[in-house]
Amino acid sequence: MFKKWVVIGLAIVLALLGLSACGTGAASTTAITGTGAVSTTPTAHIDKAKFAASWADYKAIESATSVGVSYDQFPTLVQKLVTDISLLPQDLTPAEAMDKEQLATVAQAYADSCTLWGASINGTVPEGIIAIEDNAAPPEQVPGVARMISAYSLATTPRDIPARAGLAAAEWLYIPADSFKTVWTWAEQHGDSLAADLAP
Repeated sequence: MFKKWVVIGLAIVLALLGLSACGTGAASTTAITGTGAVSTTPTAHIDKAKFAASWADYKAIESATSVGVSYDQFPTLVQKLVTDISLLPQDLTPAEAMDKEQLATVAQAYADSCTLWGASINGTVPEGIIAIEDNAAPPEQVPGVARMISAYSLATTPRDIPARAGLAAAEWLYIPADSFKTVWTWAEQHGDSLAADLAP
């Protein structure tokens, strides 16, 4: 099962940013265009020192997902990123505020990947994570998965489920058990777009 302290800790710090832990609510996409492309943030009036901790946190996560990280370790890395974003000063320039918003979007993606990774370990079926039921309760087997499918363009596979006790036949959608890695790729693409502004 999910470690409750990890989920609660992520929920608290994400709430400070107006985000959501483990799939509830909507991710902020202020710095993302309607087509999914990353908008260009101006490099003027950005104090990289303000973002030193949060940028280092992001790069630590990027490195960890590249070389290998355990499920037990990963939420702690995400929590540190979210906490340091929440500690950024309030007196940010417009350009800095845009970068903070995009970093928060990346943090939300990594928090969502925690949800999907945990679901892939706990209570999955061989085909992958049960995502959405079409016409029978419950509507979602993984909290927030419908939003994640849309936000990160996750692949889905339909499967007809026969009628069973008290429930009509339904079409269930599955996403691959390693969908959390697709979310990692999405987060890295959006995080790396900030390198010109934030990298030392």
